[in-house]
Amino acid sequence: MVKQIGHIWMVLGIISLLCIDNAHAYIDPGTGAMLLQALLAAGVAVLAFWRQIKNFVSIHFFRKSADSSKSGDSE
Repeated sequence: MVKQIGHIWMVLGIISLLCIDNAHAYIDPGTGAMLLQALLAAGVAVLAFWRQIKNFVSIHFFRKSADSSKSGDSE
């Protein structure tokens, strides 16, 4: 029952977001600069830690395929 209510609220929220007319909003230069700075910082962080990110993903998501290929080589 509680899950159904949560799903109903989620569907209503998505529908309300999709039915929005023009917001007539304005992003001032300070906000635009802050967004640009955040994007650039995220890009630099990914570049700086690329090796660690790649190792983490390969260990946690591709471990089973690596283990099965190792066991196949030893037979």
